[in-house]
Amino acid sequence: MESWRKEFAARDVRFTTVHPGAVATEFGGDQAFIRDWYEDMERRGAVIRPEDVARVIALALDLPREASLSEITVRPTRQA
Repeated sequence: MESWRKEFAARDVRFTTVHPGAVATEFGGDQAFIRDWYEDMERRGAVIRPEDVARVIALALDLPREASLSEITVRPTRQA
């Protein structure tokens, strides 16, 4: 990603890498061990909604043209 950032910097193109923690999605499919893990995380309040991740991405997009946010890690507060 860093090489792309350097290559396109003169064109004001920004790149941001997003590292989400546990998000309430269906990406894990119907595999029992993933479902059990997710249900445990949900019981502990350790998952965030896709909308939460979208809000963080919107924040990065809303930065002034001169600013670039290279990486974002967003995860539930209670995720261990």
